[in-house]
Amino acid sequence: MSYFEGASNEPTVPTHAPAGYGKRVQAAIVDFLIVVAVGIVPIVVFIIGVAAAIDASDKGEPAAGGTMMLLGGLTGLVWFAWQVWLFGYRQGASGTTPGKRMAGIRLTRIGTGVEPGGSWYRELGSGMGPTLNTAAGMDAYVMSDRATWVAFENRQNLELLFSGDKVLFNQYGSLLLSEEKHPHLKHDLAAKWHNWLLSEEGQQAIADFKVDGQQLFFPNAQ
Repeated sequence: MSYFEGASNEPTVPTHAPAGYGKRVQAAIVDFLIVVAVGIVPIVVFIIGVAAAIDASDKGEPAAGGTMMLLGGLTGLVWFAWQVWLFGYRQGASGTTPGKRMAGIRLTRIGTGVEPGGSWYRELGSGMGPTLNTAAGMDAYVMSDRATWVAFENRQNLELLFSGDKVLFNQYGSLLLSEEKHPHLKHDLAAKWHNWLLSEEGQQAIADFKVDGQQLFFPNAQ
């Protein structure tokens, strides 16, 4: 789970307008030319090595050009790694590339104008409980599932600000695996459990499960 530090209670008002196609094309062309310009170096070095090797072969001399070919290959790998860093990591972290900076545009999160990454965002890679504890300790905003939040006791200054919107809907489901593909499993017991969950008794049991008097799950099997 992730949480947002220093967020605001008020709706975010986008302050960035979508870039026009002209600027996008301009940025793409600049990035392309930079990549090609840098990529010429390993290609030229490699070609020189190949030419030297061919020339030495024609003259019956000892093999030559191997060092240049190796250098060209290594330089090519560095060039490839640089592209991955520039257009993968850096563009994802800052929203910019050389072409985008020159065109005065950057990537932002859709509908918010917020730049990717930044000190306002923390990704913990932890479970929901530890994430809530961290958010409570830092007075940060956090997205949590209802069940964990209701059962969470170390709230400190955390308060529920928003819930119930359909975009937050998180459906749980029960699926039976193929007996043909997984013959070693206990399909009879799984079927009994599955059918009970879908039954009126099972649906009522799910609805009746509460913590501190609050219903955690809302059955909707059909």
